Amino acid sequence: MKAYHTTLRSKLKSILANGLKPDSGQSFTYGDWVSDFYGGMVPVFVALSKPWLKAETGMVVIELDIANLPLYLDVGCLIDHGAYADEIGGLWFKGKGIRGIPVEISNQEINESHLQSDLTTRVIKLTKTAAIKSIIYPSRIGKR
Repeated sequence: MKAYHTTLRSKLKSILANGLKPDSGQSFTYGDWVSDFYGGMVPVFVALSKPWLKAETGMVVIELDIANLPLYLDVGCLIDHGAYADEIGGLWFKGKGIRGIPVEISNQEINESHLQSDLTTRVIKLTKTAAIKSIIYPSRIGKR
């Protein structure tokens, strides 16, 4: 299965040599709320479809082989689609949230148990993004 990760062009050489690592301090999505949802770590965030970028952005998209890696919900993407975080680390949808969001998580708190559950695959298909909590080794990094 292919996925795509966007990073700064200046970080590409290191990623090709060392892979992508959770908690690398290189994520665009960060903050205490992120590590709270992922058991004290910041995962690698990926898109399931190739993003489009202009060359002048200083960014590069790398293709990844994520076959057999556990995928988790991308909490940041859920916030982009209408979820909101409360003051104690809970994440909620008001109303419908993502069109087609499984009714099981509409209008209820989203917590760590939802990050990898039977709903995960359905929500990842809707958002077309995922989080990966394991190292993505250089052998899994393809064309740039």
